Amino acid sequence: MRLNRSLMISFLGVVTMVGALAWWTIGSSWRAVTLTRLVFPAAAEEEAVNGTTRNALDLSFVHIPKTGGTSIELWGKANGFKWGKYDKSLQGDKKRGEYHCNKWHTPQALPVESFCVVRQPFDRLQSEFRHRTCQKDADMSCDLAFFNAWARQILSGPLDANDCHVLPQTAYLDYCDHVLAFDELQDQFTQLLASRGFPAGDTTLEVVRQPRRNVRSDCDPDCTIDYDMLDDDVRSRFEAVYDDDIALWRRYTTLRRRSLRVIEREQRRLSFLRGTLTAAS
Repeated sequence: MRLNRSLMISFLGVVTMVGALAWWTIGSSWRAVTLTRLVFPAAAEEEAVNGTTRNALDLSFVHIPKTGGTSIELWGKANGFKWGKYDKSLQGDKKRGEYHCNKWHTPQALPVESFCVVRQPFDRLQSEFRHRTCQKDADMSCDLAFFNAWARQILSGPLDANDCHVLPQTAYLDYCDHVLAFDELQDQFTQLLASRGFPAGDTTLEVVRQPRRNVRSDCDPDCTIDYDMLDDDVRSRFEAVYDDDIALWRRYTTLRRRSLRVIEREQRRLSFLRGTLTAAS
């Protein structure tokens, strides 16, 4: 009887561990749900059937400005991938094209499966503001009044000015198969490449700063503007211009909160089961 009881406990322990692994996998997959698409390709079942391994070289990059794209381009260059500004197949004409920006910032269809990164809309706009105020020839600083004046002007003009740095992110999404979130960029970038067999230890992205020679001595790289303190007309203009981006990011945060609740609930359940099994043994 004692042997049967020990076997039953061992069996339940195995079931518990398998369950934990399964739920952790599910939780990880939920966390990988970003906005409208999964970080992992939907072709996983096809790969298993055909016994093939996806190649990271079959992956292209859609560079949405101010979302960590330069870090990804530089990582790609160091690892033999021609992404973004190093991709010679990209089309675009800064002077006569539909979008007046560099071709690697121009929304366009790519010949192979692609990924991109999206960011909280106001954080993205603030990033552009910091970039502008830190330049040596800048005539403004990190100040609410300067931000209101700058945002009022830039959001009222052509949105593809300034190399498309303020073009809505949703302009790019039709050309992006896998959407990663800036808030979890490193983890999701690693997961995406891991799904193609790339070693996880080799996917660290480096933060890119402006060259010191181009930066003002009084630059504040951590400049933050309180959204609620914006002038009413600026806030209204921002919400009108980035209406789709705001809805997109809201969907991401909703999915992420839901996934975290699932993970927390299952972790509590597994802790309870382990406690019960320990007491029973």
